[in-house]
Amino acid sequence: MYPLNGYRSAVSRLTILGGILLSSAALAQDNALDEVIKAAEFQRAKLQSAQVTMTVRTTQTEAFARLYEITNPQEDKTHTVEWAFKGEKLFREHTQSYDTTQQKNVRNKLTAVKTTSIYDGKDGYDILTESNTGGGKPRIQGNIDRHRTNEFSPLDIGYKVDTQWLAETLKARQFRYIDTSEDATFGTLLHFADEEQNGKRLNVWIAPKFGYLAVRSRSDTAMHGRKQALLMETKRIERKGEVWFPTEGSMKSFETENGSDNLLTEQTLTVTKWEANNVSDSKFVPNLPVGAHMRDGETRVAWRIGSNGEKIYKDTDNQSGQSSFLPSGFSTVIVAILLVLTIIAYIRWKRKQSVQTV
Repeated sequence: MYPLNGYRSAVSRLTILGGILLSSAALAQDNALDEVIKAAEFQRAKLQSAQVTMTVRTTQTEAFARLYEITNPQEDKTHTVEWAFKGEKLFREHTQSYDTTQQKNVRNKLTAVKTTSIYDGKDGYDILTESNTGGGKPRIQGNIDRHRTNEFSPLDIGYKVDTQWLAETLKARQFRYIDTSEDATFGTLLHFADEEQNGKRLNVWIAPKFGYLAVRSRSDTAMHGRKQALLMETKRIERKGEVWFPTEGSMKSFETENGSDNLLTEQTLTVTKWEANNVSDSKFVPNLPVGAHMRDGETRVAWRIGSNGEKIYKDTDNQSGQSSFLPSGFSTVIVAILLVLTIIAYIRWKRKQSVQTV
């Protein structure tokens, strides 16, 4: 009796102790997440604006070419990107050069295209500046949309897309603490992951000693029987004053089969120049020179920038300088009249043909 009662008593104590430990562990996990969110928000508040110049080297593998049936895979390319943000405002610009020897039977060969994306807090601007071998002024055309420009930033190495701090993601989704590990470069890393939903799951590794930046993140997706992943890793972080900033890293995309990752693409990002909390508002004002062709993505209205910055609503192919812009109702009437006259002329012609045949 006594040994059995003692055994039962011991089991009961162990069960209670186990429950207490599990509860404590769950509470510790919740506390770890809460602490990271608070610390990340505190660090993020120190960074009000930033301006960056960086190089991006892009590599596409043979696996990528096979997957998307590309016969002429793109060679490795390196280009320079300028990027900035201030509050909700965003700026991104890069220039893509083109090989003129590959352009056959073209009079003015395309040498470069500069792509500028700006969100001024209200409107989003996408502007293309084309340069060619013919010389003269570059051709500029742009589009305006009522949305925030959605471009990956260099801060994606350690920050969330569009300059949102990682804390916003941790709060918006159901994350839980996974484990703690030690990294040779960044010291202690806290690992969190959200619950898988519709084949999607996000894992993040955060470095408390380096401004609570996410030095690694992996996003896994599964759609239509295909599994893919995006891995972002920070290689170097710099500090100016109280601001921590990721200045070197990589983004890799994979196709996952049987638990193995097959590399598809890789981007290596290196920040060559950066400054924090010293960005002018003028950075987010589009530079639209005389002659630029613009279009409103919502209303479909197009115009050309005049000599005084005014909008000239005209047929840009009309070289006479006379406006060809007509009210939509008036244009509809003209088209209808021309259509009726054409039908009447056709009927008369058919009648004459019939009379001649008889």
